[in-house]
This record gives sequence, structure tokens and C-alpha cells, in this order.
Amino acid sequence: MRTRVLRILLILVLVFVCVGAYLIGYARGHSTAVRDQTQFGLLSYSALYKFAQQGDTNRLNDWLRFLIFSHYDYYERYFGGEAADGEFAKRLAEARVIAEQERTNVVTLDTDAFIRQVNEEMRTNPVPHSATNM
Repeated sequence: MRTRVLRILLILVLVFVCVGAYLIGYARGHSTAVRDQTQFGLLSYSALYKFAQQGDTNRLNDWLRFLIFSHYDYYERYFGGEAADGEFAKRLAEARVIAEQERTNVVTLDTDAFIRQVNEEMRTNPVPHSATNM
């Protein structure tokens, strides 16, 4: 009888340890995803701000089209089955048009070359420190 109670207690302790480990891993993964998204946003928006200040509308439009494309694609992949209404539905339709135009440009790109180009762009055109302290 005593060994049976010990087994049950051991199983309960193992279940609690597994659930705790899962929750800790989930929280770390979520915070990492939020951090990465925030860093991407800061880099992108700082570059967009710099392009706007310099009056470089071609590069500004290129970045904005790509950002709209990537966010629209992500939204459709994960939330496309949900119904959109009101102002968001209107903006989503506009984003769809821009994303479809950009998709034709992005699909033909060599992704490694594109990543190298973006990295080189960010390396050669760093955002001034004063622009990041808003």
C-alpha cells in the first residue's frame, strides 16, 4: 500500500515538473519572439525615418511595400480564416493589392542575395544615434 502511494506521489510530482518546464519554455519562447519583432520594428522604422528625412522616396517606397507584403503574408497565414470588418477590412484589401504587386518582385529574388543586400544597406547606412533616441 505504501509503495502504491509513493508511486502516485512520484507521478504527480513528475507531471507538475513537466507542466512547469513547459510553461517556462513557452514564456521564454514568447519573450524571444516579442524581442525579435521589436528589434525588427526598430531597425525598419529607423531606416524608414532616415529615408523620409533624406527625401529618398524610392527607397522609402521599396521598404514600405516589402513591409506591407511581409505583414500581409503573415496575417493571411495565421489569421486569414478570421472575418475582418470595418476600417480594418478596407485597409486589409488595400494591403492585399500592394502585397500582390510586391509578391511578383519578391518571388523572383534570390533570397540570400536579398538578405546580403539588406544587411549591407544597414551596415553602410547606419541610423544616427540621435535618431534612435526619440
